[in-house]
Amino acid sequence: MSQGQNPKSDKVLYKHERQSFVSVVEMLASVGNTQQLLSCVVGPLQELFPHESFLCGLGHIAFDHIDLSKTIVHNFPHDYIDEICDPATKEIVSPLLDALLRTRKPQLFNIEQDADKYGRDYLVWLECFKRFDLRNVAAHGVTDVQGAVSSYFGFYRIPDAVGEHHAYLLELLVPHLHGALIRCLTMEKYNANYAPIPLSKEQRHILYWIYRMKTNWEIAKIIDISENTVKYHIKEILSKMEASCRAEAVAKALHSNYHAI
Repeated sequence: MSQGQNPKSDKVLYKHERQSFVSVVEMLASVGNTQQLLSCVVGPLQELFPHESFLCGLGHIAFDHIDLSKTIVHNFPHDYIDEICDPATKEIVSPLLDALLRTRKPQLFNIEQDADKYGRDYLVWLECFKRFDLRNVAAHGVTDVQGAVSSYFGFYRIPDAVGEHHAYLLELLVPHLHGALIRCLTMEKYNANYAPIPLSKEQRHILYWIYRMKTNWEIAKIIDISENTVKYHIKEILSKMEASCRAEAVAKALHSNYHAI
């Protein structure tokens, strides 16, 4: 009997899954870019949640659908996404996305058992699903508190039939995946926007002490220069970083590739 077939044990982590789950959560907590996220997906996550193809994305929720604006894939057919887009509206026509938007619960689809699950409205989607051999899929996502943005995580070509244990694992995993996705997209956006900051060694030192909430007088005493010299360097720091105040300079440094602080 497979793990997903025993209703008494669907909503538990099996003994052999616990260490893998901890490893996945720890790795996702340190994700800082797309490549690190994919390394987790094809590494420890593969042991916990076997699959051959993966797609995740972040999109805006419209009246009755989700417009995915950013997608990350592993071993996934790009043409599939193009083919399930409505040619007139460019919306993705997918019963998985629609059901996820409607219920906010994990979605499961087994090609052998569920071919008639979604009715005639999704015949084009079903034909594409079969043609690209995506087989069994388990999908889930997280919607923000305003209900305007949603993430989507789809695990495709799962070796065994998907069941309630897969749904339970998604409920545990997807909040961590969502946090990692938001973090890596945010960091990549900041890294693209903030080029290296050309500060001198002394200016980097002063910026560090600004970050530590020291006054100009305190900084002058710490690094043994005059307070006027500190003021001069702070003026230069603000100019080079295009910052209007000390706090903005610190914020830009924190989100920059140039690790000044």
